Amino acid sequence: MIKKILFSTLVLDILALSVWWVHDTDVLLLLSAPWALAAAAALGTALGITRAVFSARARGDGKTERHSVDAFLEHWGTAAGIFILIISGYWMGSGGMFARNLHFLGILVTLFFGGYFLADFFITKKHAALLPDSRDITGGTLGKYCLGNCWRESGKYLSSQKSAFLVFAILGSEILFTGAVKAAAFFRAVPPDVINVSTSVHDAVGMLFGVVLLVHMLLVVTVRAHRPLLGHWLRGDLAGELEPGFREEPVEEN
Repeated sequence: MIKKILFSTLVLDILALSVWWVHDTDVLLLLSAPWALAAAAALGTALGITRAVFSARARGDGKTERHSVDAFLEHWGTAAGIFILIISGYWMGSGGMFARNLHFLGILVTLFFGGYFLADFFITKKHAALLPDSRDITGGTLGKYCLGNCWRESGKYLSSQKSAFLVFAILGSEILFTGAVKAAAFFRAVPPDVINVSTSVHDAVGMLFGVVLLVHMLLVVTVRAHRPLLGHWLRGDLAGELEPGFREEPVEEN
């Protein structure tokens, strides 16, 4: 817990200093430092590989580790970048240079922590625990929340969390791709129709991402059974709330 608090404080301090620096910058960072995008992704990926290869991930106390320090940073670091992108994206039309550079900062943060996560995701095979199967989607998400069916969770993550991860990954990839097309127009000749379509898709998917994110956060705080899981971000273990290996078929409640 102490490590997570210390790392969080360090990251927040760096972000605060970065926002302050961006506020006083009078040049468009995308044009003056495009190399920073590749550098952020490469550095995050390199650190993720190092962490995944050389760090012992198993705990010896018999508990299932839900959120290690690196998982904590991956999640909340990427979330910080996404929040910066959402705020600056909506503000882009009237915020001038600061909003544009703040958006650039959000991209850097997201690429850094996203690269860290992806390296860890593939090397440690997190996809086995994070990606949902069809039953997670139909029974553990749609059936449980939309139809009120019974569903017994198992493993490290709730079925709805795994489904949410898949949705965020799909929407995020669309935003990243269309954003890359828009950014490329600053350096290469891109047909106007391509820019217009990319902008429309980027904005629409960005708004949808924001709605899904809002629903995700509301479910965390409004569903009583979910609230204890918030503490796991600091404690890290499952603390017995979920029993790995046990799963109940969705049953209609009477």
